[in-house]
Amino acid sequence: MLLKADDGLTDATISEHVDCHPQTVHNTRKDYTERGIAAIHRRKPDREYERKLDGNAEAHLIKLACSEPPEGHSRWTLHLLADELVTLDEIDFESISHEAVRQRLKNALKPHLSSYWEIPPEQDADFVYYMEDVLNLYHEPYDEKRPVICFDESSKALRGHERDPLPARPGAVARSDHRYKRNGKKRLHLSTEPLTGWVNVEITEKRRTTEWIDRMVELADIHYPDADCIRVVMDQLNTHKPTAFYQFFPPDSAQAYLDRFEFHYTPKRGSWLNMAEIEIGVLKR
Repeated sequence: MLLKADDGLTDATISEHVDCHPQTVHNTRKDYTERGIAAIHRRKPDREYERKLDGNAEAHLIKLACSEPPEGHSRWTLHLLADELVTLDEIDFESISHEAVRQRLKNALKPHLSSYWEIPPEQDADFVYYMEDVLNLYHEPYDEKRPVICFDESSKALRGHERDPLPARPGAVARSDHRYKRNGKKRLHLSTEPLTGWVNVEITEKRRTTEWIDRMVELADIHYPDADCIRVVMDQLNTHKPTAFYQFFPPDSAQAYLDRFEFHYTPKRGSWLNMAEIEIGVLKR
């Protein structure tokens, strides 16, 4: 239904049709009368909005949000942060709303959320050694003759529909039955060169040492045949053993392949340092 301004409708009548409070209708009419079409903007152009939280206050807010919550609370809430912030000696205002706190934290921290994450062990010599080795490798400039390749593996469950999905139609979205049938698993073997954007994915039935050897041979013979040294970043999986080349090739061939590789391992519990793991996450999503 189209409502016209000259229909003689009251604020209350309009509010019933558009499902809002009569005061909202009154304020909207008033703004339109005074400012015209510019009234569609939420903020008035001639009004100066002053930020209550300056850089110093923001720093204290973030520090507070990263600290332990008060006794009796499992986490910080926006209201708790607002109440606690004004008690600090470094803050010179007496009150602040939880909305102001939310605005400042929404792009920096989310104290009302938490996530499971693999936290590396503290003061672990092995972790630091492998971490610095990988990070130093990432800092090296691009070298066509010595490419840096990140390699990782994952599995993907294959699922089929027990009943055919229903397509979308006017008034209804597409629908799928929540039940499914299992069709086994496939293994993803992903190699990527971050500095060039090259990505290659191979699919296999299993994930064994022989599949890893096949991927390394492909890198050496097919993808980078002209490289002097292929530097590979990967995790410390028990199938990622350079000595395995001697299990599948004669000694001379095995040594020839190993002379063209340089393996760099991510620390245990630190596989997230491998950029190939990020690529797999993007691929799955």
